[in-house]
Amino acid sequence: MRAALREAAGRGTNTTMARALLIALALLLAACGRHDARAPFLDSQTPPSLATRFYPMIKQRQGSMVIIGSIGAFKSVVGNPAYAASKAGLFGLTRTLGDAWGREGVRVNGIAPGMIATKMTKATTDHPDRLQAALDTISLGRLGLPVDVADMALFLVSPLASYITGQTLIVDGGRSL
Repeated sequence: MRAALREAAGRGTNTTMARALLIALALLLAACGRHDARAPFLDSQTPPSLATRFYPMIKQRQGSMVIIGSIGAFKSVVGNPAYAASKAGLFGLTRTLGDAWGREGVRVNGIAPGMIATKMTKATTDHPDRLQAALDTISLGRLGLPVDVADMALFLVSPLASYITGQTLIVDGGRSL
């Protein structure tokens, strides 16, 4: 499946554009993955700024943008309301840009990952009791991997998703069900 998606993504998308998309995705991930006193500012201001900065290049190539959020946009995040609010903002940004820029041939979609095994989730995954409690909330019974999110991004920028814009797809193994 991954090979087919990579092949499909290669049709109509040149290497420069693919690299630009990966750079934009990496910048958005880096900006939205910060967890310090400035996180709400970065989460609410950086993605629109980066999207606007990359828009002319993506429009020229009739490309696609993927915004990474979190299932925190759709559920409460007790103890961290700023995180939930910032992720809800990314959900709204995805819908708005998908509508506005779709009229000019630029698709904008989002991904809302659940619990992915990364440095950010180590506070849970490094403690067996916390890890088991988290796994009990996930229908598939496992943590997601970064490749699960990357594969969804690859699908969204491929021609296979050419009629999808403004949508945020949940990649959480069933945790939000």
